[in-house]
Amino acid sequence: MEKLLANLKLHTSFENKDLQDIESYFFSERVSKGHCLLKEGQVCKKIYFVSSGCFKTYTIVDGKENVLDFFVEGDWFVELSSFVNKSPSPFYIEAIENSEFFYVLKDDFEELRTKYNSLERFYCKLLEKYIPRIINLLNDKLSISNEERYCKLIKERPDFINRIPQYLIASYLGLSPEGLSKLRRRISLNPPSL
Repeated sequence: MEKLLANLKLHTSFENKDLQDIESYFFSERVSKGHCLLKEGQVCKKIYFVSSGCFKTYTIVDGKENVLDFFVEGDWFVELSSFVNKSPSPFYIEAIENSEFFYVLKDDFEELRTKYNSLERFYCKLLEKYIPRIINLLNDKLSISNEERYCKLIKERPDFINRIPQYLIASYLGLSPEGLSKLRRRISLNPPSL
């Protein structure tokens, strides 16, 4: 719970008594690698905070998994469209390591946002961080090469390269595992300046 509370305080200021009430709405859970928090067609009813471990968000198109994003310690995540609109999600959220996280239910979160201005500010700051991240991911998929995306990943999230299985990084880049191997060989022969 200390990691969660410290993260909340990073984004905005809270009174200690407010934090005590807020933390009573959060639940902790441990899951094993491969556990799905959300499946396609389900409605996302929780906001998550990663305490330890790693998660992926993905879709399945024509039987093929397409990884969209990864979340690790200190990250908040939610399938925002489903959460806000109470609509079925087109995405899956799955643990790719044994993981621990905290979550708050949508109805409880809405109640807390009404009760505490500080939590409303916190939510706005999360959205200000989350929405541009999604837009940048989409823009990168559409406008830069796989090699540029891989180099950007190395620069911005070097921990991912050794932590996340290569076949998932390949899927994230829109490549086959073989395609990623070729790209890595090309880069090793002619390394970009990061």
